[in-house]
This record gives sequence, structure tokens and C-alpha cells, in this order.
Amino acid sequence: ATLPGAVIGSYLAHYFTNRSFYISFGFLLIAIALLLYFNTKPETDSSCNKDTFQYNRILGTSLSILVGFLSSIFGIGGGIIHVPAMIILLGFQTHTATATSHFVLAVSSAFGVATHSLLGNILITPALVIGSGVILGAQLGAYIAPKTNSRSITLLLSLALIILGLRMIVSTII
Repeated sequence: ATLPGAVIGSYLAHYFTNRSFYISFGFLLIAIALLLYFNTKPETDSSCNKDTFQYNRILGTSLSILVGFLSSIFGIGGGIIHVPAMIILLGFQTHTATATSHFVLAVSSAFGVATHSLLGNILITPALVIGSGVILGAQLGAYIAPKTNSRSITLLLSLALIILGLRMIVSTII
């Protein structure tokens, strides 16, 4: 479901000026951080029974289209939007939301990359260098996450999003 949003977002990214991009993205990050911080309930179990877990599939599909769109416009993997939304709106537990989001976004990112590539938006050498760091960091994060309290992960993510959002807004205005 993220694919249509990823393709449309890739095309619409051309219409943002640098200033409007940074301000819009900064406010998006802050909004997500506040929603995540104030709406996360303590979890009693970090596991999820795959056979009995229920969620609103229509809301999940709609959410994925929006995530694909926003992640393609802002050039993010989408997990920064997807994981908080899965926790808050769909009732996923933090660890399950993270793993599920990785799977969904790996597929949709490929389509966003293909579209941006066709549009000539990608600088190959920097993408490969930065991508290698992401691969290493993802392995470390996947190793550490199950050993970390879900609420701690949520608080750190909220704090990081607020700092990044404020930095983007302030650096654009000043």
C-alpha cells in the first residue's frame, strides 16, 4: 500500500523549495514526536502473538499510503512515521512495530528509489557511502533493540525527533 504514495511523493518533491522543505519536515518531526510521547502506553509484553493479533486493516492500508507519500517527499525511510503510527493508531507493540515497519518499508523504498532514479535525483557515490553506514547501524540497532525497554526507545525517539525538527526549523529561519 505504500507504493502509490511513494511514487506520487517522488514527483511532488520537485515542488518544494529548500526553505519550505525544511520547515515542513521540521514541523512533521515535532508533531510525530509529541504524538508518540503523549500517546504511548506502557507495554507489559514485548512479544506479539502473530496468530491472534488484530488491527484495523483499512486504517493500516491508508496509513501505509500516507507513509509512502511522506517518506518519498521528505527522503526518509518512513519508519520515523510508520513506527509511531503503528504503535499509536494500530496498537502494535514497539518491538513488533519496528520489525514490521522494516519489512514493509524495504519493499516500498525500492519503488521510491526507482522513481527518484528515473527522475535523476540520486547522487550515486554519496548514496553508497551513506548507505553502507546505514547497513552497519541497522545491524547494531536490531541487536540492541530487543534488550532495551520499549518505553526507553520511545522516549529517545521522541527526544531525537524534537531536536531534529527544531534544528531544521531554526536553521532555516535564522
